[in-house]
Amino acid sequence: MSMALSAITESIRQQKAIEEGHEDDPHALVNMSAMWLVPQYLLLGVAEAAHAVGQIEFFYSLFPKSMSSIASAMYTIGTAVSSLVGSILVSGVDWLTSTGGKTSWLSSNINKGHLDYYFWLLAFLSLLNFFYFVMVCRLYEIGNDGSSRLSHVAEDKESRKKLKSKNRVKMGIETQVEEKPRKGGLRTMPFIIVNEAFGRVASYGLQFNILIYLMTYYNMSPATGTTILGLWGAFSSGLALVGAIIADSYWGRFRAVAFGSISTLIGMIILWLTAMIPQLKKLPCSHFQHVCNGPTLLQLAVLFSSFGFMSVGAGFVRPCSIIFGADQLENRTNKRILESYFNWYYVSTGISTILAVTLIVYIQDSYGWKVGFGVPAILMFLSVLMFQIGSPLYIKVKAKTKQNLVIGLFQTVVAAFRKRNTRLSLTDCDEYYRWPLESEVLTPSKDLRFLNRASMIEDPERDLNPDGSASNPWNLSSLEQVESLKAIIRVLPMWSTGFIIFVDMNVFAFSLLQTKAMDRHIFPHFEIPAASFSVFLIIALTIWIAFYDRVLVPLLSKYTGQPRGLSPVTRMGIGLIASCMSIALSAITESIRRQRAIEEGHEDDPNALVNMSAMWFVPQYALLGVAEAAHAVGQIEFLYALLPKSMSSIASAMYTVGTAVSSLIGSILVSGVDWLSSTGDKTSWLSSNINRGHLDYYFWLLTLLNLLNLLYFLVICWLYETGNNESSRSPHVAEDKECDYRLLPES
Repeated sequence: MSMALSAITESIRQQKAIEEGHEDDPHALVNMSAMWLVPQYLLLGVAEAAHAVGQIEFFYSLFPKSMSSIASAMYTIGTAVSSLVGSILVSGVDWLTSTGGKTSWLSSNINKGHLDYYFWLLAFLSLLNFFYFVMVCRLYEIGNDGSSRLSHVAEDKESRKKLKSKNRVKMGIETQVEEKPRKGGLRTMPFIIVNEAFGRVASYGLQFNILIYLMTYYNMSPATGTTILGLWGAFSSGLALVGAIIADSYWGRFRAVAFGSISTLIGMIILWLTAMIPQLKKLPCSHFQHVCNGPTLLQLAVLFSSFGFMSVGAGFVRPCSIIFGADQLENRTNKRILESYFNWYYVSTGISTILAVTLIVYIQDSYGWKVGFGVPAILMFLSVLMFQIGSPLYIKVKAKTKQNLVIGLFQTVVAAFRKRNTRLSLTDCDEYYRWPLESEVLTPSKDLRFLNRASMIEDPERDLNPDGSASNPWNLSSLEQVESLKAIIRVLPMWSTGFIIFVDMNVFAFSLLQTKAMDRHIFPHFEIPAASFSVFLIIALTIWIAFYDRVLVPLLSKYTGQPRGLSPVTRMGIGLIASCMSIALSAITESIRRQRAIEEGHEDDPNALVNMSAMWFVPQYALLGVAEAAHAVGQIEFLYALLPKSMSSIASAMYTVGTAVSSLIGSILVSGVDWLSSTGDKTSWLSSNINRGHLDYYFWLLTLLNLLNLLYFLVICWLYETGNNESSRSPHVAEDKECDYRLLPES
């Protein structure tokens, strides 16, 4: 990092020197503060301190005690070898770069030379050395464990140790001569949390600003770009379910996270290459051009392949990373340890998102897309590297051998469909299949009775194995599976009320165009990047959760009798109301902004700054943050309360799938509005020229849909007799009076 920063700083210094006319005068002062060099010196100091002390301790732990003094001696010899290598490298670079009468990179005139190239070479060599370091680490079974010295001590001590062991065995004391190094524990947390944090900074850093990139270099309209990004989000969220199934049933979570991280890195590198290679993107079009050619098929293929790799990566990392971290805890039944882990995990997630919305977006706006996409790619590389470095320390839980719950639900649907003509039994409960045999016997519930056919045993000899299990799970499902499927169907209507909130998130893309054409200064010399305004949503979301948990819950629980202050359904309703208010406010704000732009004569120039502060958008972002916090948490608690305990993990999975469905609906809505509003050669509401389009009409349409969704929510609430009733999670156990149960046939 220090060498890369040195290269970047030198590039900026040399460019300024040339611009100021000092190319032939290496002694001239450049109008640039030398304090730019402080960060690289600090990083180099941290590097030397961490590596030197670590190396000496490493030597000390692996050398016999009689060779302890050699540790510091080897460090000194290492500095001598390094000095020799450095001298050879400098001489070689100077000779090679000055051949043919060219100016050496290391010329005495640093304004004509290229110190930045030399620093990049050192950064590359440091990177190769880091790979070499990682490979060597994997060869060591023990890294920094002091117990490793036991394998290198003198022979007489080893003999004494064996003798003591034999004596202890004779005395009846069980002992373990050689213990394997322990795995897991809190020491693995830095690797896992850094992997997730860097990955989120990299991923979110691309998402918030990428619409501008698509519009500028792929000549896409806002509607087309938003549709593509919506489909990308739907694909990423939908694959989370696939990733969870593969991790639980086949690969295990370690392989899933490793594969997902590498896939994300490949996608980011491809996206960075589209910025670096001119042939992979179109030249920007001026808004004064009447005809603007779109991207070629090859250019779109490369772009979409990068999105695809990142979606696959997100699908494997999102559902597995946090659970993989929980696998490492030595005492996973300790609630305090679990809460501490989850708190730190989500703190890192929040900080990562804020860094992505602010720092990465600022880099993209200030230094362009080459650096703006390169930095997330580097962060993702570090994320992959950190995760792999911790590999020897991880507890790697193998994939479960039992049937995956999600697959079991699909099997129930198929079995019920295949037996759609089978007559339902009204009294004989022995016709229903229960597995395992020691589980509680259930009576099929009375609602959704057509699904009961999936658990009906038509021919015991054909349908059952000798041990009582189903011979073909796609033809016969247990009553537990049937009731689990029914539980999901019961919550689907309430779950669907959350779609519209995530459709509202598409407003971000258009708000980016609005804020880009407004005054974003909060101080005379500080301007907020347009894409960074979404940080107000994150801040509002965080404040709401903390305020509700610490202030409102103690107050409201006294009056409502609810341990969480308000029921999950009530909080979902608050979220829907806040969402309605946010979109209505967006429509009003856009009407005012558009009117001012026309009055100032900017109707044909969407990039012209309107004399209006972008801080007008803060309230709508804040309301949308409250909406997401209230509805999302309430929905997950509602699902957790109504689903059986065996399906608790499905609650978060349904939330993720809901975001995928919402992204898909949002993309269809944007495409439909763009097509309908542009018929008859009219200007589309979602035109790239927002001063001629009518974003306010689109926001009013979303407001109407939010109001209809709120009415739909109220109807659904009326249909639910219970909201957060814990007893509803327990399946109905049959009493002896209901059925005279017998053991299922064994053959």
